[in-house]
Amino acid sequence: MYRETGLVNSPPPSAQDDAALLALVQRGDENAMASLFDRYSKIVYSVALRVLRDPASAEDVLQEVFMQIWRNPNGFIATRGSLGGWLAVAGRIEVGTVVAVVSGLGKLNDPWGDLVNWAREWSVDSVKYRLFADAVNGKGLATA
Repeated sequence: MYRETGLVNSPPPSAQDDAALLALVQRGDENAMASLFDRYSKIVYSVALRVLRDPASAEDVLQEVFMQIWRNPNGFIATRGSLGGWLAVAGRIEVGTVVAVVSGLGKLNDPWGDLVNWAREWSVDSVKYRLFADAVNGKGLATA
């Protein structure tokens, strides 16, 4: 789950450091992505674990949030806040999506499991897209 960096007493990251790393991620730099993961994975994981109370599910949320950065590093807008804060919110959105979809789909009776698995994947992607589009378009996020 976590990569050990050995940076015990390192100073907190600056906005310039994050911007430089994101610029490298935009160019496909895997080392820059690993640095962002090392820097912020504990924040995202702890947000997810606090709500889900399941390490495997929290790791899934962690992976999804960082895959979003890899796929679309321009999704973060520095003038709206810090990268760490944005990632924490992205983690909360992902957790909320997982909870909503899983609790709703748990009511279905599908003896083969295929329908539930397909619907879960489709619903999660659809809800996440809507939540992130609303956040990016300035409609705000509900806080819990």
